[in-house]
Amino acid sequence: MFTIIVVVSLTHIIVYFSYPDTTAFGLRYLLASNLLWIGFFILLNFSIRNLKEFTQFLIRFITYFIMLFITLSYYPQIDGKSVYDKIIDGKYPDRYSFYRGLRRFGIK
Repeated sequence: MFTIIVVVSLTHIIVYFSYPDTTAFGLRYLLASNLLWIGFFILLNFSIRNLKEFTQFLIRFITYFIMLFITLSYYPQIDGKSVYDKIIDGKYPDRYSFYRGLRRFGIK
């Protein structure tokens, strides 16, 4: 259960730091998305606990990438393009954008 919280939270934090050009709802979106996905994964774990280990791993793995796709597709950006569209266009985060994301929390 603890690993679910850590993995989902780290994924959302990395997205937030990598693409800091968010709208006013960027942080709120990630916090709400984080809580919803953690709850979903907890319910999923209760549902699949009687399956074989490989099947459990496969379901979690596929669900994680679905979570990543949905989070990147709907994460609000100032320019109106989703993070997923930016990645498709080849606009990956650079060192400067990551440092700007860290500066929002006072980390220099």
